[in-house]
Amino acid sequence: MERLCVGVVVVALAAAFVGLASGQTCDCVFQPPRDCELVTLQTVDPQTCVSQTSQCTNCICSQGGSFTCNVVGNTQRLFFTDETQTVCATEFVQGVACPSDGIATVSCFNDQQMPWGGFNCVIDFDVFPSGVTVTAGELGILQSSNATLTLINEQTQEVTGTVTVSLINEITTDPTYFTTLWPNESTSPLTTTLPAGSQTTVTASQTAEDAVLIADTPLLTALNAIIAAQAGSVTVTFDVSFEQTIGSFEGGVDEAFSTASFLFAFA
Repeated sequence: MERLCVGVVVVALAAAFVGLASGQTCDCVFQPPRDCELVTLQTVDPQTCVSQTSQCTNCICSQGGSFTCNVVGNTQRLFFTDETQTVCATEFVQGVACPSDGIATVSCFNDQQMPWGGFNCVIDFDVFPSGVTVTAGELGILQSSNATLTLINEQTQEVTGTVTVSLINEITTDPTYFTTLWPNESTSPLTTTLPAGSQTTVTASQTAEDAVLIADTPLLTALNAIIAAQAGSVTVTFDVSFEQTIGSFEGGVDEAFSTASFLFAFA
């Protein structure tokens, strides 16, 4: 069975809240699109709110980040004050505003059974204003994964073992596009005990993890070439495969999926 959902969009930019003084700036990175809780006012007296899930793209302060963000004050935020998630209150916080002038962003999304076998994210020339020169860029990746495994104890005594699924992440187009490799990840270790001659089905999950890769000269050169020509595109191809560790059990992975949200940002 295979699930596949692919998209390329230019994204809207939002703000992330931090405890910094208004008027300051910080090195920052863009975070890929993700599900965020959006709390909105429903009634004024009494003050009640409703919550819904919405896609958002934030920036966060990060030392050595490719971009510079402004810290803004008096940003209003609504939050719930009770467990019913009905009554709410207002507070004012500082936020980190994503830069917008001279910034081009492209996002891609893939949710697919592993191994992916190659997922293409295409960056078209017309994402950039004509005549510009790209001098900096980064790729943010938000990844989560899960695997269903059948574990079988074929031994004559009880067996306890720890199960993990390692995710092998690769950029297969040109690894030199970025200064570092896409880091490999792993599901959380899952320890299981099985009586002799029995079997069970378990699910191993990888908690959503962020990674930031800095664009290197080959990618910037390729982008500037299509901007100068005002034609063409640059394709970055990703692949995710897996390796399993199941101890003394027999069996293993029945199916495994990896979901990743990618955000390219260039200046």
